[in-house]
Amino acid sequence: MLVFAIKNLQILFPAPGGVIHAVDTVNLELNAHDKLALIGESGCGKTVLAHSILRLLHGTTKISGEILYRGTDVLSANDSTLQKIRGKEIGMIIQNPGLSLNPVRTIGKQIAESCIEREKMSSVEAFKYAEDMLKMVGFSNPTKIALSYPHQLSGGMAQRAVVALGLTLNPQMLIADEPTKSLDEMSKREIIDLLIEMSKDKTLLMITHDLEAASCISNRVMVMYAGELIEEGPTEEIMNNPRHPYTKGFMNAQPKRGLKPIPGISPSLLNLPKGCRFHPRCSYAFPKCKTNHPELIGRNGHKVRCHACH
Repeated sequence: MLVFAIKNLQILFPAPGGVIHAVDTVNLELNAHDKLALIGESGCGKTVLAHSILRLLHGTTKISGEILYRGTDVLSANDSTLQKIRGKEIGMIIQNPGLSLNPVRTIGKQIAESCIEREKMSSVEAFKYAEDMLKMVGFSNPTKIALSYPHQLSGGMAQRAVVALGLTLNPQMLIADEPTKSLDEMSKREIIDLLIEMSKDKTLLMITHDLEAASCISNRVMVMYAGELIEEGPTEEIMNNPRHPYTKGFMNAQPKRGLKPIPGISPSLLNLPKGCRFHPRCSYAFPKCKTNHPELIGRNGHKVRCHACH
């Protein structure tokens, strides 16, 4: 059953000297319990797309297209409808606990606030619920963690607390934005295992540049470059048989795959190249790539935006 869809999403930011094309004509669909990983390097538009889903972008942002949750267009929803969707229907794990956690409030109070406001719990009930949430995400000492401030937690513990916050209202869909970023290997593995367990009965959209996390958690992968999707397909297929030259290069640039950098730099989103956006860095480029923008096409669920692949 279709739960979530993005149709022809375009996100533009006014900037000195022009317009930043942060997200350009993105389409995707998620059925119930789907696990989709959106991967790509920093600055390609992944997080902007994630924040647009709950209308968390700055007021000057220009957004067009549709973001549909169970048939409701989030972009045109009134404040009351949007409030019901945020947290309760779609939860979000925001990257960087240092920015997403309030430094002057205890972890327990931050979780309890949503319960008091949205579920009309008493303060005592909400704090007990916060302890239960912290226990559910793997803390053996939930009361101590609930009484702790963010700066008193390690990076892995703070990320675990952010997961608890995202799950507080038991949303049916979860957006996880770079959930393993800046974590050591042990903490990363713990967060991956936690997300696998916590998202079993949920629809998940994970934003990441971590191939290990994408491989372990998702059943589908989409690859983003310079604001647009350039490849998509089943996770195993993309990981074992990437077709787009950028996808191949991105994977080979990972530490566990040899750290081979892609030549050149990503194009400015203020001044995108004509034709294929990857052609200035692509060893397979031929004249058509410099003038004709390729379509995202394919078969058997594996699509690629590349003239050389068709």
